[in-house]
Amino acid sequence: MEGFKSLRQEIFKKIKHVRRKIKGKRVAIQLPDGLQIYALDILGFLENIGAKGFLLVDQSFGACDVFDEEAKKINADILLHFGHEFIYKPKINTIFIPLKYDKVYNEKFLRMLKTKLKGKVGVVGSVQYEKAVKQIREFLEKEGFDLIENRPRGRIKKNAQVLGCNYSATEGADSVVLVADGYFHGLGAMYSQKRKQKIFITNPFDENLEMLSQDREKWVKKRISLVLEAKERKKFGFMVSLKQGQNRLRYAEELKKIMEKKGYKVYLFVGNTFYPESVRYYPVDVLVNFACPRIATDDSQNYKGKIVLTAKELEMMLENKFDEYVFDSLA
Repeated sequence: MEGFKSLRQEIFKKIKHVRRKIKGKRVAIQLPDGLQIYALDILGFLENIGAKGFLLVDQSFGACDVFDEEAKKINADILLHFGHEFIYKPKINTIFIPLKYDKVYNEKFLRMLKTKLKGKVGVVGSVQYEKAVKQIREFLEKEGFDLIENRPRGRIKKNAQVLGCNYSATEGADSVVLVADGYFHGLGAMYSQKRKQKIFITNPFDENLEMLSQDREKWVKKRISLVLEAKERKKFGFMVSLKQGQNRLRYAEELKKIMEKKGYKVYLFVGNTFYPESVRYYPVDVLVNFACPRIATDDSQNYKGKIVLTAKELEMMLENKFDEYVFDSLA
């Protein structure tokens, strides 16, 4: 298991690099799901250098979900946030530890890849595959491909990086090579695109290349049909996150005023994390999601008996503009 071995080495290389900052301190630790198998080893390392470690065990949803408030409640001196880059300033001294794989592609894969790409090409990926993204980009440049700049907008600090709610680094591409795990980012890129794109998903460990087969036009028509259906309903619940990186309370209150002037009843539902069970029994017809935008686009079918819209879809409804679908983004 080359990936796990190199990742473990990377974790402890990064921790040792900051050991002077954490020695003798109260240290809160935040890990994404894929790194939880290393949690006890990390706690053991902290104990060996005289630090007191606290493992924050709530599910971690990404760069927008830094557990700074939780760390403050246990009087931590420092928070170690693993797996993501900095996108906003937390309320406590935080060390971001974005772990990155050394694994890259073999020459055979790269030669195969170039036969699939046409037009302007964007090469992007999640933070841990930065080295593989760079390798593909350099290879395609040498082969004479027309590569887009890959400069994201908003809070993302690095070129060619994508987040679950920000795929601006893919804009302007006809073909997108997305280096990531699973379909999550591929679907996000599909949701957000403003032009017809071929999206290829890959990662250097299995070296498969899969073109995303979902029909965006069909998906957009489905989303707009939900917006039109919601327009005829009267009671709306706005789901507003208390997480610092997701909090859009002011935005929600502004849209609430507009809605109420149009005769709709709007209620503000505020919480850290939203699941279907947390809002199941509130008697509203429509939920509008001001938390992580992927709740509405990926999980709406699980909110039985309720229509779930993104904040941008609500704006489309209020403005009665459906000619261009706008992907909702926090970043």
